[in-house]
Amino acid sequence: MNLYHKYGGMSFWNEVLNNFYSKALQSEKINQFLTPENFPHIQAMLISQLEMSLGAQNRYSMEGLMETHMHLEITSSQYNEWISLYKEALIENYVLYEDIEKIIRVLQAPKKFIVSKNY
Repeated sequence: MNLYHKYGGMSFWNEVLNNFYSKALQSEKINQFLTPENFPHIQAMLISQLEMSLGAQNRYSMEGLMETHMHLEITSSQYNEWISLYKEALIENYVLYEDIEKIIRVLQAPKKFIVSKNY
């Protein structure tokens, strides 16, 4: 059984994403990326990240990720904050540790294509 179904499908994962988004809005490190104007884009990106972490085919090239994020000048610290908050949301929604580790590994893979500043 894949992780999507293991935890009950879309309603469960929507709760995880909503939990994460609430945390991200409160984070001084990354909340500047979450404006009302870009909410549809952020929502689509979160769903894409979720699909990737649950084993779906990645519909984006790594080079495309680099192009998309370059102008944002995301730092390593900001990326790590994003991952940390995502992990907190998974923990708070009772995702098993072994599954969290799989999900986080997938989410960390494109870091070098998204981070433009290593601090």
